[in-house]
Amino acid sequence: MRLKKEYAYNKIMELIINGKVQNGQFPSEPELCVQIGVSRVTLRAALKRLEQEGLITRSHYYGTRLSDKTYQNRKLLIACSGSSDKYDKHLFEYRSLKQTCLENKIEYDECDLHFLQDAQKIAERYFGIIFFGANILGTEPFFEVIKKSKLPAVYCREDENNVITRDYPSVGVSIKKAWYYGFNHLIALGFRNIASLFLENTHNGIRFGFLPEEFSEKLRREGYPEAAELVMVFDRERFEDELRTLIKEKKVDALYCTSDHVAAQCYKVVKDMGIRIPRDIVILGFGMGSKLMTPALSSVKISSEIFGKTVIQLLQNKEAHEIPPLQVDLPTGISEGESVQNIKIDGLLFRNSERMR
Repeated sequence: MRLKKEYAYNKIMELIINGKVQNGQFPSEPELCVQIGVSRVTLRAALKRLEQEGLITRSHYYGTRLSDKTYQNRKLLIACSGSSDKYDKHLFEYRSLKQTCLENKIEYDECDLHFLQDAQKIAERYFGIIFFGANILGTEPFFEVIKKSKLPAVYCREDENNVITRDYPSVGVSIKKAWYYGFNHLIALGFRNIASLFLENTHNGIRFGFLPEEFSEKLRREGYPEAAELVMVFDRERFEDELRTLIKEKKVDALYCTSDHVAAQCYKVVKDMGIRIPRDIVILGFGMGSKLMTPALSSVKISSEIFGKTVIQLLQNKEAHEIPPLQVDLPTGISEGESVQNIKIDGLLFRNSERMR
C-alpha cells in the first residue's frame, strides 16, 4: 500500500511540476484515478498527504485545487457593481479591505463585475474573488463566470434577502437587525413621533427583509402607533416637497433615514425650513455617519472596523466554502454624531407610565 501511495503521490507531483493542472483545478477523483492508474483509496491517501503539505486544497464544492501557496504569482480579484454607490459604506469597506491586503502582502486587481466574461482567464490569473453588489439576482452573466472559474469567492453582502448566499460565503451586517437597532435606539432616547423615510423602490423587500407596510404593522403591534403612522414611502423626484409637507402636517420629532444620502437631503429641507438639528428635530442616518456634515450626522453603522480582516479570513478558510457556505454577520452600532443628542423626557415618562399600568 505504501508503494502505491508513493506512486500516486509522485504522479500527482509530476502533473503539478509540469503545469498539467489546468487553471489550478484537478479532474474529479474518478477521472484522476483513471489518469494515473490507481484506486480511489490510494488516490485519497496521496491527496491527503499533498493537502497536509499545503500544496492542494480540497472541498466538496470546489473539488481539488492547487493551493494559494502553489500559485503565489496569482493575485486577488476585487469586483464591484458599477451601479453601486461609492459613498459612505462602500468607501469604508474598500479602505478596510485594501488595508488588510496591504498588511498581508496580498496583491490585488480591481474591476467592474460586468467585466468578468472569461472564466478560464480569471482562473489563470487569480487565486480568489471578492465581489460587491446590490440587486444581484444570480442570473447575471458575470455570476455564471464566477461559478465557472471555480475560484474561492466571498460575497460582500448588501441585501438582507438574496440568493447569492446559497452558493457563496458572505460577510455583512444583517440589514434587518440593523434597521430595528436604529429604531430602538431612538425609542430608548424617548422619541415616539419617528418618521421612517423610505424611497419608492421595488428593491425594498430584498434590501431590508421587509416592506415598509410590514414595518408599519410591526410597530403597531408592538405599541408604537405614532411611529406606525409615520412610515413614509417618498417619490425620489418629489422627496423634498413631500418631506416639507410631512413636517408641516405631522408632529415629527425624529427622522429615521434609509441611507446617509437620504439623511443629507433631510438636512437641506430641515435647514431651509428654519428647523434646528437636533434641538427641534433629530436625524438618524443608515450607513456610516459623517463628521463633515453640520451638525455631524449620527447613523446606524452598517459596516464594521473588522470588515476587511473578516473577508480575507473567510476567503482563505476552506471550511467556509463547504455546502452550505458560511455566512458571517458583523456587529452593528451607532456612529455617534450631533444630529441625535437631545433626549425626549416626555416620551420616556409616557413609556414608563404605560409600563406601570
